[in-house]
Amino acid sequence: MTGPKPRIPRIPTSEWSAEAHAAYDVMESEATRSLGRGSNLGTVFANHPALAKAYYTLGRHLLIDSSIPQRLRELVTLRVAWHHKSEYEWCHHVRFGKRIGLTDAEIEAVREGPAASIWSGADRCVLDVTDQLCTRSRIDDAGWDELGRFLDRHQAMDLIVTIGHYVMTAWAIAAFGVQIEPGFDTPAHPLT
Repeated sequence: MTGPKPRIPRIPTSEWSAEAHAAYDVMESEATRSLGRGSNLGTVFANHPALAKAYYTLGRHLLIDSSIPQRLRELVTLRVAWHHKSEYEWCHHVRFGKRIGLTDAEIEAVREGPAASIWSGADRCVLDVTDQLCTRSRIDDAGWDELGRFLDRHQAMDLIVTIGHYVMTAWAIAAFGVQIEPGFDTPAHPLT
């Protein structure tokens, strides 16, 4: 495992309380079974089942039930990870991004952000909105109007909350000292 020194211990799934299992059950789906309950983030959240249930309830909506296309979700998640230098988030979402069809060139271009020539109008727009929120905690009128060209109201709301959720997750990962699981590091796409 790589990453910061753990500050909150991981609880092996064999030692989880019934409440911890119930909290994770909220998130359990085909999309989450590839890593399963043994993820380091999941085993850290097992320390606080009530918080885990709230976190996973929102996370399930954003990851599984959201109205925004997976591609846009993964682009903004990677851009948040880049802004906040969250290796854990970056490594996991490089894998998720590749699984849903992001190319190596697109993953590399996330570092450059909306200015990269590779992006379509919708990609560029959501990356710009992500940058505005990550650097100024606001979206200017031009950015909001542009977002409305590509997303309806529900999608725009899901997108904004997705960005905020992954900012919060990056902070939690850093503060808790969550380490990257073996095999999830991405030497082909290092964060920096």
